Amino acid sequence: HFDQGLSALSLIGEGLSKDNHLVLDTLAMLREQQINIKGLVTTSFRISLLVESSHIDQCLRMCHARWLSV
Repeated sequence: HFDQGLSALSLIGEGLSKDNHLVLDTLAMLREQQINIKGLVTTSFRISLLVESSHIDQCLRMCHARWLSV
């Protein structure tokens, strides 16, 4: 069974798994906007989150504003 209506948002960069603050801050930021995380996968260079497709544009804008302007 595949759950339709979900989209993946990935944060990609070297050393993402060295410190969990990026994951925790991103989860907190999305939860503040009542965006439910349906799945989470991490590797040494990627954090991928599954969210409802209706929220993907909002999530993308929020992550760009938070992590690319740093």
